[in-house]
Amino acid sequence: MNKAGYMARFSPVERLLHWVNALGFFFLLVTGLILYLPSLSTLVSRRQTIQGLHFWSGVGWLGVLAAVVLLGGRRLIATARELETFDADDMLWLRRGGSTRGRRSTLSSRRPSPSCSGSRGFCSGSGSRTPASASRAR
Repeated sequence: MNKAGYMARFSPVERLLHWVNALGFFFLLVTGLILYLPSLSTLVSRRQTIQGLHFWSGVGWLGVLAAVVLLGGRRLIATARELETFDADDMLWLRRGGSTRGRRSTLSSRRPSPSCSGSRGFCSGSGSRTPASASRAR
């Protein structure tokens, strides 16, 4: 499923974890709002059914999340460790006050721009034409 020019950032297990979490959250949000707001509750008119759906979908949601985490194995553990690691990029971001607006990211200075291609070897960007070799040297 990798398209030309795209890099897979997350494994299929990580994507599954994300979507199970997102869909479960929104389903519980909707059923919770139906139970909480009297106008929605009377509109549905089956409060006991919605209450049962809400409760058991919450139990099922936790079960599916636990199964995905347990079956995800090493990749999820590696991702969690990476997210918990505080490195130089994080320190730079904190020093800047949490903003990268108007400043060049340190990550972009380490890698060539994905738009650096073509037979002439130039990078497209903010109106200037920079040789691809110069952008890789930054």
